[in-house]
Amino acid sequence: MLFPEPGGLADSAAYQEWYTGRIEDDLAHARLGLSGSPLKAALEVLRSRRDVLRHAVDFGGLEEKSHDEFYGSFTAVLNRSVTGPQLDRHQELLALVRAGVVAVPLGPEPDVAWDGATASWRLSSTRLAEPYTTAADWLCHATSGQPDVERTGSRLLAQLARDGLIRRHRPSALHSRGADLSPGLHPVGRGGEADERIWVLGPLSEGATFYNHYVPSPGGFSRALSDAHRAVAAMLAVAQPRGCSSRRHHGGLPVNAALATLPILVTLGLLAARVRALFASLAALGAAAVLTATSFRIPLRELGDAQWHMVPTVVELAAILFGGILLSELMTRTGAQSRLGDRIGGACSSPSRAVLLVMLGVTPFAESLTGFGIGVIVAIPLLRQLGLPPAKAAVVGLLGLVTVPWGSLAPGSLVAAELGKVDFQHLGIDSAVLSLPVFLICGAAALTVALGARRAAAAAGDLLVAVGGRSG
Repeated sequence: MLFPEPGGLADSAAYQEWYTGRIEDDLAHARLGLSGSPLKAALEVLRSRRDVLRHAVDFGGLEEKSHDEFYGSFTAVLNRSVTGPQLDRHQELLALVRAGVVAVPLGPEPDVAWDGATASWRLSSTRLAEPYTTAADWLCHATSGQPDVERTGSRLLAQLARDGLIRRHRPSALHSRGADLSPGLHPVGRGGEADERIWVLGPLSEGATFYNHYVPSPGGFSRALSDAHRAVAAMLAVAQPRGCSSRRHHGGLPVNAALATLPILVTLGLLAARVRALFASLAALGAAAVLTATSFRIPLRELGDAQWHMVPTVVELAAILFGGILLSELMTRTGAQSRLGDRIGGACSSPSRAVLLVMLGVTPFAESLTGFGIGVIVAIPLLRQLGLPPAKAAVVGLLGLVTVPWGSLAPGSLVAAELGKVDFQHLGIDSAVLSLPVFLICGAAALTVALGARRAAAAAGDLLVAVGGRSG
């Protein structure tokens, strides 16, 4: 699958038949799509996990030998398997071969040499049982070479190298000849120091960072565009005169942050005053609208564009919330909620274990099925059934909600990644890594709220077992 091998080939015709057969088979799987072709679905893992690979290999993450093998054989496999020309290009190639316009007669690994006597290129097969040799007037490389800091046609790059402002990443590497960069994408010079006045992006970064020569797909995260945004934002921040504030934000970062929290404070204040949740939420929306128009002064056109781009996300979130509320109503009306509470109480030999089971088990599970706080709707009635007062049940339920790093299919992480312009997968991985201390802290807090400090301390062993099971 990853290393196609034609096997023993009798002659040129046998190789061309194998070659066209491979393309026809690939086109058949491509037409089935990821949902219809197990082969394409398996290969898609190589593309979808590209950012995870970057975490491992970027900025000297591999030793010398592993680095050379990664950028040599593995990158070739990746390009051949999950990137490359569109489906139409392969169809056109097959049509040209069948029409006799294009031929692939030489087999794998042909020998190419210049024949001075005939002033032409001599092409010879190396792996066909019946050798094949032909001549060609023109030789065209089918792939463009990687940028090379030490051998470049760019006068700017050559001058930077001569001045010692830029150097090659891993000079002894065979398969990556790009520039040496710092994590901030600044070139590292001859003396080993990064020049923070310069940013290097794109194919010239290959080697220091992984996979920079591709066209971003619309609608998804693009590391190339994200890097460009970071570089431009840093340039503009340096270029902005001191004391000059943005035309939209007049109070500076602390004041803007305080203003941005006002809608939340309005909601909490009204709820504390026992105003109905509907009216509290409408008041918060009104406060946000007033701040947008007066303090932040966002042009209506930009505001409209932002709202329009958020419509698909809002629809997705509304569907998730509806499914969660529907699940809660069904559990209540069918008696499943009550039966679940009875089983939890019967299965746990102590109140502390019952609280931990709901807080670290049921709440995250329900939240993972639905998301956006619906897990609390399931957890609080169960805690009330276990004998906790309303206020304590609410606090424990909310603490259980804190232990869910992603929610249902990670919609919260998706929204945060989109709003913050960060990589979705990176955000998810970092959230998971940071969750272990959260489990311990929230579990201890929940036991203290539900049972008191003394009984919570006595249940420390149960907490460690529960957190260990959850983390494992």
